[in-house]
This record gives sequence, C-alpha cells and structure tokens, in this order.
Amino acid sequence: MAGRANNPEPTGQQVLEINQRFYDGLWSGARLVEPDRFNTWPIISPLARQAKFRLEAGPGLRPRLPVEGTFFADISTPALA
Repeated sequence: MAGRANNPEPTGQQVLEINQRFYDGLWSGARLVEPDRFNTWPIISPLARQAKFRLEAGPGLRPRLPVEGTFFADISTPALA
C-alpha cells in the first residue's frame, strides 16, 4: 500500500495510550448511571444477588452490575474513581 510507509500501524503501546486518553477524557466529565436504569436490569438483578463474587470488565460509568460488592476493571482511572 502506497501510504503505509509514511503512516505505519501504531504499536500496541500506542493504541493503549490513545484509548486511555480517549476514555479518560470521556469519563472524567460524565456521571455514573446506575445499573437499574438499563433494560437488562430485570435479567441481571437476580443473578447478581446470587453471585458470591462479581467482576465487570470495561463498564466505564455505565455498569450493568450493582456498584456495591462488584469488582471493576477499566482502562480509565476516572471511570473507576
């Protein structure tokens, strides 16, 4: 491809940094939306109550599981805060 030499594919680290900046900016000005506001809540709620441990990956500020008692993993520190 003709333009590839001038615009090489970003490295994994560069992609991570780009995503981190994007999501930090996105979530730093947002507010939490509680999981019961989503149409999935009637399905998730009984399952969440029964679970001994809960982990949600990448929820940003739109978690689908109850905040209390759930562990969260996200690229964005502002989202986790």
